[in-house]
Amino acid sequence: MAEAASMEGLKQTESTIYGRIQYPERLQKDQQLVRVYEIGPGGIRRHLIDLKNTWVARKGDVSQLNFIDPNALPPALTSQLTFEFIFAKSEDFNTPFFTQHYYQEQILEDMKIQPFTVIGKVAAHSLEGEKLNYSLVSQNEYENFVINTKTGKFK
Repeated sequence: MAEAASMEGLKQTESTIYGRIQYPERLQKDQQLVRVYEIGPGGIRRHLIDLKNTWVARKGDVSQLNFIDPNALPPALTSQLTFEFIFAKSEDFNTPFFTQHYYQEQILEDMKIQPFTVIGKVAAHSLEGEKLNYSLVSQNEYENFVINTKTGKFK
């Protein structure tokens, strides 16, 4: 007999969705789509959508921006999805960036963490394909965490 899905289990699933909006008509000549984010509950950017999953098509006199989000929240967790589309000069958006503004990892009080156990990872993206180095900045004098400067994994 199959068990009912738990809310915790549902939180770990994702859906693929297709969306379409009218392409902005009044962009400056050198502006283009530079980023698309799915916005989660509370206005937090959940993740970046790869621009390879976007395309423009004409329908009559109207240009439409189509997109696919392969990691969308599933319908069981949200009744509405919100996306942020950023149009700008591409040279203004060529610095490395994080796909999320906020990272959260849960460490339970009774968890036994061995030395050098990876407890999370941050990921930045470079549109120019350059290699990135990570570091932690803290006002805490106790160095409780370390980060792998090459991978972004922290322990």
